[in-house]
Amino acid sequence: HKSALIQTTRFSFSLYPADQLDDEFAQDLLRFAGPRTKIKRWERGVLPMGPSNPRTKRPDYIVSAGMAAGALRASSGYAFSRIQLWAQHMAHQLKDKKKLNQLHHGNAFETKMDQIFLKAFSRHPSQAPDWFLRIAERLSGDEFAQFMSETPPSRLWLKIIASMPKRPFAFAMFPDFSSKPNTS
Repeated sequence: HKSALIQTTRFSFSLYPADQLDDEFAQDLLRFAGPRTKIKRWERGVLPMGPSNPRTKRPDYIVSAGMAAGALRASSGYAFSRIQLWAQHMAHQLKDKKKLNQLHHGNAFETKMDQIFLKAFSRHPSQAPDWFLRIAERLSGDEFAQFMSETPPSRLWLKIIASMPKRPFAFAMFPDFSSKPNTS
């Protein structure tokens, strides 16, 4: 008896139709797991990719969380680890009876790298799955999770940059340039 997690991921700059995603998942399941597969658990969701624009104007008695607090990684839409850090941060402040201050995620370098990543993806959406696979092949499982969910250290950014095709990402650094789709 074998178990597996099968995830169908699509990159889209608009909401992907649920019935279309369900059909594509059924095709992926058949292709990867075969016709006699028993599904133990099934879920569907949308991970918003892009800047999260945390809410800065709010009454003092409201504490922003999740996307409203800027917890989502722009290049992946993942937030679980950052929300866990936020919850711990808030719990310590409550326990110590301190004023609740927001926890800031990421840094300027990460924000710039995510912008470049997303711009390259938006210009070459058909290449995005291959690019994610290249990253996954180059990183360990723990490193990939850190890239998707947290603020990666410099050594990890270097591995990610080394795994990517240079031309589309170099052109994505500049607002006025565009590159032709990369065929390699």
